[in-house]
Amino acid sequence: MKPAFLIILFFSSFCSFAQNAAIKRNLDTTSVKQVIYEDEVVAIFYTIEPCYPEIGFDQEKIILQLQNKTSLRINISWHSLLYYNGKCNTCDYPNEYTSSFELIPNQSLIGDCSLNSNHGLTFFSKFIDENYTGNAELTDFSLKDIKTSIISK
Repeated sequence: MKPAFLIILFFSSFCSFAQNAAIKRNLDTTSVKQVIYEDEVVAIFYTIEPCYPEIGFDQEKIILQLQNKTSLRINISWHSLLYYNGKCNTCDYPNEYTSSFELIPNQSLIGDCSLNSNHGLTFFSKFIDENYTGNAELTDFSLKDIKTSIISK
């Protein structure tokens, strides 16, 4: 076999296109890490966390964690579908709600509650502040068109 063919074969074994990860979540706050998506290249986990920001109202957020399971540099991307009160608020905006991340070998990347957190790794769920409740509540979410690819050196 020619080296170029082996590289293409190797690369294609690590690519997944148009994969979807859907979550029907329990509305209870939990800090237990749940798997949302996993293949031979990457794992995506989520937790539901209470967040107490430096400014603004206390809120619950979905926190994502990405784990590169390989010894290669990879890129992962997806479109976030966020359903508030049963209606998808992001379905018609694929450019605005598409996230893409580059991970070095064996890297783990996780969102957090800070105002400077990578917004592609955190989603607003609901307000939990006793001074403000609001009425928007995340009732479901999914990651659509998950794509992974190897980044050449």
